[in-house]
Amino acid sequence: RSQHGPMERSPGCHLWHNGNARELEAIPIDGATKSVKAGKSVVLTKQFRKVSCDFVRLVLDETRGMKYEIKSADVRSIWWDPARGACAVKPLLTAGASISSDGREELMQLQMRVNDTSEAAQSMTRRFWKVIEPKANWTFHAGGATYALKASLDTPLAEEMLMEQVYHRHLPWNMFLTVVVVSSIIGYCFSSVFVAFKLVFTVVVPILAEYGMLVGVYQYGWLTWLGIDATNGIRWTLMYNTAGFLFALAIDYDIFLFARVYERRLEGYDNRSAVRVALNETGPVITLAGSLMIIAFFFIFLSSLPLVSQIGFLYCFGVAVDTFIIRMWIAPAVLCIYEPLNFWPKKMPPITKTYFARPS
Repeated sequence: RSQHGPMERSPGCHLWHNGNARELEAIPIDGATKSVKAGKSVVLTKQFRKVSCDFVRLVLDETRGMKYEIKSADVRSIWWDPARGACAVKPLLTAGASISSDGREELMQLQMRVNDTSEAAQSMTRRFWKVIEPKANWTFHAGGATYALKASLDTPLAEEMLMEQVYHRHLPWNMFLTVVVVSSIIGYCFSSVFVAFKLVFTVVVPILAEYGMLVGVYQYGWLTWLGIDATNGIRWTLMYNTAGFLFALAIDYDIFLFARVYERRLEGYDNRSAVRVALNETGPVITLAGSLMIIAFFFIFLSSLPLVSQIGFLYCFGVAVDTFIIRMWIAPAVLCIYEPLNFWPKKMPPITKTYFARPS
């Protein structure tokens, strides 16, 4: 919502005012900043003073009683006196606020008493967008021209939240297209319509469980007894950046297993025997590959950087689940449920072989 450069770490309110191109005559005030040319500053007019103070009062009223309450002393503006809690008689040009070079924009600072990225700060940002911005839809007249007031919250958190909304809109479509394309390729390669859906089921549900485990560990502290401390939450970009990679890791092992099932079924084994043979033949290779990846991701998990540690934990736990639970227990069981769906519409050869594991 901001079209301007970065500001200080404390949340601020960026006000800009859109009017016609006519230059306005500024009120001559001693000590005006060099960036504001005499006769051109709308911000220094008494008409702007009124709407600026009205906006401050609106912010104070809308945040009163909230965890993120903004008090009079927390406002830095050229027209607001924080000590008196009222409009200043003349511009406070040394109050930490600033004016744009064209004299039509003021950078007002609102300092919150909560963490910059906390849930309270996010609630304040959403309230600003949904309540304060729409209410601050005022106009004023100065120098014979009419101006519209527009307030915009300009903070790193606000930019992150806006970016998250964009990611949130696109992720479902990206994952849907990924699943459709992968399912189509698998179905084409194995001449089967439904096996892809079986394999995707054994991938999607475990991935959701892995994200749940990540939240439990780092947000709710499920493993603090193991020395894994909880953080302030999960970095919002993590799910968007890792979902595709987790899907690729999981579907890879399932395809490896089913490819061997497919080969053994073509050799005349019944479906259950083909699954047993495939599990027996691919087990050592998948277990070794998965174990090596688990070890590699485990050392990433040991990083002292929370984001890197979270990614390492997610991949380490995800590969472990795929290697020792999905591939060994869930995928074989799913392939044994309503066996014709594994190969339809392809015609498979008659059953001529059966395999029973011999007791050791």
